[in-house]
Amino acid sequence: MDLRDLQTQIEMLELKVNALSDQVFNHLSELETMIDQDWIKENPITRRYLIEQQRDVYVTSTVVSDIEKDIERLNEEFCKEKADTSQLNTLASDEVPAGND
Repeated sequence: MDLRDLQTQIEMLELKVNALSDQVFNHLSELETMIDQDWIKENPITRRYLIEQQRDVYVTSTVVSDIEKDIERLNEEFCKEKADTSQLNTLASDEVPAGND
């Protein structure tokens, strides 16, 4: 796999995780709104169920956040490797082959 393909794969991962993060955040926000509604407060079974759902979504959001950080570190490492490779290619092209005198 060349560097451009790797960069494309990293960008695709970022897009997927961002979409997942948005979905988790929206779901968490909806649950918080529902829990605060009066009819939910009056129904302990429904309230308990929603709080359990909220905890599950919170765990998911934590995992998604960890994956985002991992992708960010991977992208930083990729950029370093790309810069190192580019630097090596520049140095190699600057070398002048010895002539036969």
